[in-house]
Amino acid sequence: MLFRSSNFNRQYIFNSLEHLATSGNILSGITYHLPNFIIVNKLSTVPNNVKIYKRDFSSLHRDALLSDVASIDWTTIFSSEVSTSVNNMFHMFYQCISEVIDRHIPLRKLSRKEIRSFSKPWITSGLKTPMKVKD
Repeated sequence: MLFRSSNFNRQYIFNSLEHLATSGNILSGITYHLPNFIIVNKLSTVPNNVKIYKRDFSSLHRDALLSDVASIDWTTIFSSEVSTSVNNMFHMFYQCISEVIDRHIPLRKLSRKEIRSFSKPWITSGLKTPMKVKD
């Protein structure tokens, strides 16, 4: 799950459709390390300017994805001539894998109706049918 806010130039990766999390470090001289914080809000209180994205697996062709991953030339990514540090190698690895994933499993913006639906996981499709009949 990827959350983007138009008010802030921040991006959070959080594996929950039920909560919105904001996290960061507190810059202070009171300790020798950076204290971390996280603020968790229920999705029912998410402001309208926050866009929530989800991977769309509906058009995934598994064999094509595996073929693209297999076709990546890993020797150039992990060669010492191209990358001099582990951080650079990881960045190149992550970039290659992200491009393949974005091509085969693109991000899709959730509608407000989908967000409300995901915030109530106890209401299943089996319950929605009788609710429509009743209304």
